Amino acid sequence: MISILSLVTSVKDYVEIVHKLIESDSSHNITNYEDLGPIITYTLIGDPSLINNTAYIFTVTANNINGSSISSEPSNPIIPVTIPDTITGTSNLINGEPYTFNVTANNINGSSIRSAPSNSIITSTIPDAPTTITGSSTICKSQTGTYTCTSVFGATSYTWQAPTGWIIVSGQGTTTVSVKAGSCGGSLKVKANNACASSAFATKSISVKVCTKFENPDGNTFYIYPNPTNGELNFVMEGNPQRIEIYSILGEKVVDCSWTQKLDVSNLIEGVYLVRCYNENTVETTQLVIAK
Repeated sequence: MISILSLVTSVKDYVEIVHKLIESDSSHNITNYEDLGPIITYTLIGDPSLINNTAYIFTVTANNINGSSISSEPSNPIIPVTIPDTITGTSNLINGEPYTFNVTANNINGSSIRSAPSNSIITSTIPDAPTTITGSSTICKSQTGTYTCTSVFGATSYTWQAPTGWIIVSGQGTTTVSVKAGSCGGSLKVKANNACASSAFATKSISVKVCTKFENPDGNTFYIYPNPTNGELNFVMEGNPQRIEIYSILGEKVVDCSWTQKLDVSNLIEGVYLVRCYNENTVETTQLVIAK
């Protein structure tokens, strides 16, 4: 029996050889035998609570209703690996701040060693909408005005939309734009952007007035409105205005003041006047009508 078993290379071979021995070896005076049946199960002999990424060696026994075989030779080293759990980390990050990350893989048996630090990552969320837009709510047709929105934390650029017929002259992408008014009023809009998305629009309603204007040969434009008037008069002038003078039709100077955008002329009597605005080295002139 021992010489035969030395030829066994597996548990299955062992069971088959024992069957043949019982059937053919007459020296043992066996006249009959009972077939033990096929192998039903194999049993792993070892501790089931294995540690991930640790090497183990196994032996095997074959089992059926009649019992178990002897253990097999030890296996090659085997390292168990399972699907790791969710990566651990923190969620209370501050928008716009740089962070580096380490990663560990986890399962029921423990955690791996940490990875090397990641590259620096700046967290970002969808920006809030700008809260306000500052600038004049009334503008003359074809006048250029400046408008500014509040800065938004985490925003990298700003997108402006002007009313139909208006032109954004400069400043698109920033918090301040210059726009040239069209013939009709409307809503000036701006939204904040970053790598994630864009905010909702902030809006400002702007009305357009038809203003009296005089364009001199140098291309400077001088506007006054409303005209006619019997109260407050508005002045708009490109460049660097210095002083305002108003003369009666008889040539009498009735107003002489430093540059201002609004002037109360309710004290002037009804009639036609000449308005002069001094702009550095130029003088621009237009006509004013006082109507009571």
